[in-house]
Amino acid sequence: MAKKEPQDITLSKKQRIFFERIALGDTLVQAAKTAGYKSPRASASETVQNHTAAFREAFVSAGYTIPDIVEDIIAGTKAMRTISAVNTDKEANGTTCDFIEVADWNARHKFIDSAIKLQGFYPNEKLELAGKNGGAFEITVKYDK
Repeated sequence: MAKKEPQDITLSKKQRIFFERIALGDTLVQAAKTAGYKSPRASASETVQNHTAAFREAFVSAGYTIPDIVEDIIAGTKAMRTISAVNTDKEANGTTCDFIEVADWNARHKFIDSAIKLQGFYPNEKLELAGKNGGAFEITVKYDK
């Protein structure tokens, strides 16, 4: 299937920062705080819900499908990096002459973590309770004498 040009998705500055921070590994709430939302938890949820379909459509219209994403994640779980075999404390660069390929565990972890997040397999980090219309609620605790 030939790749098509992706659709344009218009994002505000806050939304752009929000999605950039998510791509860098922030939680939704952290990303919303960094982007400057006044109520980060509510804004994060709303922003994701409002743009999920648009992002999905942009990927599909560009020819990047779910099987493509799965293939890329699987490839990422096999990530390798090059290190110097002469001095293993040193990263490979122009001054080293012997290199070996080793597993890049950090990259592999990120791909696996992303796959788990995309599937929604992580439980919510916090459980928030709210009263009627999202307001506060009262709790009464009674102790036995």
